[in-house]
Amino acid sequence: MVVIDEAQELRKVRGVNLLPSLAYAYDNLRNVKFILGGSEMGLLHDTLGLRIQGHRSTGGLSSR
Repeated sequence: MVVIDEAQELRKVRGVNLLPSLAYAYDNLRNVKFILGGSEMGLLHDTLGLRIQGHRSTGGLSSR
């Protein structure tokens, strides 16, 4: 399990792009689960290209 709080800060990391590594793990390592949290609205959309379905804070996630 990988837990990242304040995940919007990943956008600010300089010199290393962590998103391709996270995408690879998500796509290929089926036993690895991710929990991402953050205090900024739009975190999942802006940082990861995901949209939230349903209620803003409790909706299901979709990568489509």
